[in-house]
Amino acid sequence: MKDRLLEKIKSLLEENTSNNTLKNIILDVHPADIVYYINRLDSENQVKLFSLLDESTASDVLNDLHDDVREHIIESLNTKRL
Repeated sequence: MKDRLLEKIKSLLEENTSNNTLKNIILDVHPADIVYYINRLDSENQVKLFSLLDESTASDVLNDLHDDVREHIIESLNTKRL
């Protein structure tokens, strides 16, 4: 199931689908699963997906990302968001 959702997320990100569609998909996804998905995306899509998270989820996810992914996201996002 994780891999199917990962492929759906990748597809929606590549199609530049509305953020609302992606937000609705990840709304009920556990933070640990979001970490799984973000760690498997390319760097541009990692930032895109992370930026859709609410502050509480983003905080949980950020702590568990691979170190290099976390650093890339932090560097890419506005410090106000963090």
